[in-house]
Amino acid sequence: MSSASRSRPAAPPACRRAAVALAAALLLGGCQATQTYCIDRGLDASDMLRAQVMAGKGGGAVVEATHFYGLGLLVYSGTAWGLGTRTFGRREEASFTFDALMNIGGSEKVVARGAEPGRKHEFNVSSLFEQGQPVYVTTERGFAPWLVLRAGVMVFLGVDVELRGGEMIDFVAGLAGLDPSHDDGPAAAEPLSASPWRFATLGTVLEPFAQVQRAWPPLAGETGRIVLFGDDYEWTGVQADGNWWPSLALDGAPLVHVNGRDVYFFADAPAGEHVLAVNGEEAARLHVVAGTITFVRMCVSEVAAGDPPPADGASRRLKLEPVSPWLVAPDLDDFRYVGEPPPVRA
Repeated sequence: MSSASRSRPAAPPACRRAAVALAAALLLGGCQATQTYCIDRGLDASDMLRAQVMAGKGGGAVVEATHFYGLGLLVYSGTAWGLGTRTFGRREEASFTFDALMNIGGSEKVVARGAEPGRKHEFNVSSLFEQGQPVYVTTERGFAPWLVLRAGVMVFLGVDVELRGGEMIDFVAGLAGLDPSHDDGPAAAEPLSASPWRFATLGTVLEPFAQVQRAWPPLAGETGRIVLFGDDYEWTGVQADGNWWPSLALDGAPLVHVNGRDVYFFADAPAGEHVLAVNGEEAARLHVVAGTITFVRMCVSEVAAGDPPPADGASRRLKLEPVSPWLVAPDLDDFRYVGEPPPVRA
């Protein structure tokens, strides 16, 4: 052995301990990353398929090739067993699905008991001709939730199977470390039923009413809030057809609003008495209380024989009806908030 080798100083103990600690940290970090990666890929794989058997009241049959093209009617209420959205097991649910080829389609599932989150989508090609109305609305999370192949049939007993193409793309992309569905990481392990519904539309994002409220500016001083909403499915908010668009005003000042079915918007006003008008005619008197919300339902009625015609000469009239907040607030979860709030009325 050479003298140079014999004279090489040994690494100090502190340096050796630091090197060992660094190697252990890198090894453990790699193991943790690998574990997280495997969990995420497993969850992504489970997202690709939903399959269940059902028993209960109802029946029908439906086939869907995307949410935009399908045919059939399937309505039931009862018990389901099988693979859901990152869940497996038994649940009590009610479901409605109707598809008429490329014209109109929709599905809604409400889960009364079980970990499976409810979901809803609606497609209506006629909305292309309605100002402010989205063609497609869905509560589904993930990448391209409309890209599905589904078949279901039931006569008191039934089966429902759905292949989710968007989640298949997410799984393949996940192998390369990509996440188009944005569902990887710690949040992916949380039950989806604990998360608020997110309504993704073409150009619109809708959220539960309580969540929308949190984003509104706080009421200042002696001011109250007036929330106007339309809840008639056959009525498109403040537009019944392309030729009829009634104007709204609060104390003579026009209210800015966006047309569409199942919409709501609001105006702030000082505490006290106020008048809402439709096409320049008084439609409702309101007593606004500081710090509270006054709900007003917008509904359409046909002009009966012998009734004075509306100022615009239309065959229908837009009615405004103040209602109790206890009867309204929960229902607004399925509605769209449209537009920015108008300024406070002096």
